[in-house]
Amino acid sequence: MSGAESLINLVNYTLPQIIFFALGGTFWIVAYVVVLMNIRKYGVVEIPAAAVSCNMAWETTWGLIYTTDLGVGFVWG
Repeated sequence: MSGAESLINLVNYTLPQIIFFALGGTFWIVAYVVVLMNIRKYGVVEIPAAAVSCNMAWETTWGLIYTTDLGVGFVWG
């Protein structure tokens, strides 16, 4: 099985690179959860609309058009 087909691609990426990438994704999830909790608590969206639309475009592009070669775990995770 090649690196891109395995669960985590350690052929093209080092373990620290994989860990930093996973931590970055985890911190983004935490940030979004905090924003959603604050929306419920205060009734105010704390993220600019332009940032939200750019992020939605980014996620749609990399989720549906392009794929990563970090491994299947990162494509579907």
